[in-house]
Amino acid sequence: AALLADEGADGAAADGGANVGADVLPEEAQDEGEEDMAELMEGMEGEDKSPHGPYPIAEKLKPETVRNPMVGKYGDPCNDDVWDWYANQGRREIHPKASERTTGHLLEVEQQRKGTRSLARFPSRPARVHDPRERDDLQVTLDLGGTSVRLFIPERQRQYFEFEPGIRLRRPQAGEAAFPLFIPSSGRSALDAAVGLLDLGSTMVSASGQPMGFVQIVAVKPSELENYRSSAPFFVVMELPKTKACDHNIYGSIAPEDLGVGCARHWLLRLADALGVPHVFMLDDSVLAWRGVTLAGDSCSLFGQKPGNRAQFSNISLGQLLEHFANPKFLSEEMPNFSALGFARFRPEMVACRMAYLRSHVYAAFLINVHRCLKVQRLNFRQELYVWEDIAFNIQARDVCKCYRFAMIKKRFTSGGCTAHVARSATPYMQNVVPQ
Repeated sequence: AALLADEGADGAAADGGANVGADVLPEEAQDEGEEDMAELMEGMEGEDKSPHGPYPIAEKLKPETVRNPMVGKYGDPCNDDVWDWYANQGRREIHPKASERTTGHLLEVEQQRKGTRSLARFPSRPARVHDPRERDDLQVTLDLGGTSVRLFIPERQRQYFEFEPGIRLRRPQAGEAAFPLFIPSSGRSALDAAVGLLDLGSTMVSASGQPMGFVQIVAVKPSELENYRSSAPFFVVMELPKTKACDHNIYGSIAPEDLGVGCARHWLLRLADALGVPHVFMLDDSVLAWRGVTLAGDSCSLFGQKPGNRAQFSNISLGQLLEHFANPKFLSEEMPNFSALGFARFRPEMVACRMAYLRSHVYAAFLINVHRCLKVQRLNFRQELYVWEDIAFNIQARDVCKCYRFAMIKKRFTSGGCTAHVARSATPYMQNVVPQ
């Protein structure tokens, strides 16, 4: 996959940022759920164009409803036929019209990108093969509303749990991440052809550069359990239910073994509730690195950059992002009003970005308010969906916020995960890729 070139020893692009996206191919700079970047550059009509503060405020979040999602690698979610196929019927086969408007490229299957330079700092790395006997697993079976799941907790992750009177995650201590990391993954263990970015040690460091303790739980299909248990560094492996999970409108009675990412997210959220966790950070196994964004004309610079006419980008760790949103005042006063808080995907035209927060679709990496979603809104990811489970969730939740003070960089995979559902074209759709 084409990644960003190193941005220099200081971890930030110069003001102007003309070379920030030099190594990012156009079709890799966007995905489902992204909004028109012109609105971020200019601000919305009738609205104060100045950036928001360091944290979002629910009552000031615009627009009033989540906008229609953009064209992505699975097709155009605004096409009624394609939306009905994937989001209403829950089909896994690629719709015949999906390739008419898609960001997926035929050539990416035939040829891997070459000549990529590694990121300078804080990347997530592929997992490595290791002897699973060294995990010294504690196996725990949990009843999630009449359906059982199994957790395989390695010795080094056991310190984050309490087991009496029932299994729970304990409160984070000093030097530990405030939120557990929950990751759905399939076909990307250390033994697979494409290896997921499940080694988070290099990115889970604090703003001061100190390694952070953190809980990492990866949800996998029963048939892949041993492959993921053989993947290091050792994380908690959640085996999805072996029994049927739902009665699918198209495929009948079906178990998680034959379902997709919607199912994995569904059970991860139920697990979070069972473990007594108020918030979880849901992360895809393809998120490679993070950038802190000093917005154009920023009145609240967070990363030591002097604001200018264009946005600037600083290398930051995932740990630094989590530290920022662990602010007690934000968690107690504002986060209760949000169902999910997500982040932009880095795109070259972000050099003109002036908006800090918008009500917009979130995906790939987002902080979830477990209590609000499950108890107040009675909302969960639809486990029968193979793609666009995140878009469907965002539409129902409504109170979702995308933060543009942080941007993620993703690695594009050609196998594992949801790649079987990608609609590919020789002439993929491109939207506002090159800044004018």
